[in-house]
Amino acid sequence: MRTILFSLISDKALFGAKLLQVRAHETEEKAFRRQNDVIRYKEVKVMSYEKEFSLVELNRPKDWKNLVDMAKKHVPIIEAPENVKAKEPFAVKVKVGGIDGVDHPNTLGHWINWVELYAGERLISRVEFAPGMCNGYVVTLNTTLNEATMLSARGFCNLHGMWEGKEKTVAVE
Repeated sequence: MRTILFSLISDKALFGAKLLQVRAHETEEKAFRRQNDVIRYKEVKVMSYEKEFSLVELNRPKDWKNLVDMAKKHVPIIEAPENVKAKEPFAVKVKVGGIDGVDHPNTLGHWINWVELYAGERLISRVEFAPGMCNGYVVTLNTTLNEATMLSARGFCNLHGMWEGKEKTVAVE
């Protein structure tokens, strides 16, 4: 049975995003009736750049050369080789924040809930963090690619919503 993933952003967003899996036999309309604050995960809007951050829209820095402190501690950064061999494993490192020494807090009241890595539109992996239980938000994942692709990463802060970093192009030989 196919599962459709939705992200819930509610008035309890301060306690982190909750995930709801809706079985394929349920229509999207039924899911919205059942939980009226469901936002389809793939259709998250990019925030207007007039605000510093948004809890309900995807936060993406507008000017990478002049990042505000809010972005410096929330944006996931991808480190990966520029060229890889087809179907051979390679390491991808994703680090949240820490740009110019501005680290994200890791307390019981403010932490990064999760980080996701995508190859194009395809989710490669999702890693969740427990509040107060890690020293920095760094994940190294091993993956393979069959063709050149754009890697992207998203992270979710329990207080400041979802953030997306720069895409990284990986060529495949």
